[in-house]
Amino acid sequence: MFFGESMFSMQTAASQIALLHLVCHLRQTGFRLLDIQFLTPHLQRFGAREVSNLRYRELLAAALKFDRSLYSQPFVTDSAVALQRTNQIS
Repeated sequence: MFFGESMFSMQTAASQIALLHLVCHLRQTGFRLLDIQFLTPHLQRFGAREVSNLRYRELLAAALKFDRSLYSQPFVTDSAVALQRTNQIS
């Protein structure tokens, strides 16, 4: 479980790049749930979807059963690699 908060930046699209790397890293390290504040088209691109309160509680309970660490895998620093890994289906 990872709780996301609003991001801001002084550079155009910097928060989107940061989100790309976050999603890539969370997937690599086995995180099962990323809680976001607001659903946007950009977040939907990475698989975000709105769920009911009941479904959220179910997902949260399931996610909390797993012990994960952000530091169990190296961070990907290449944005092209992060994008490829995030969008890879197979």
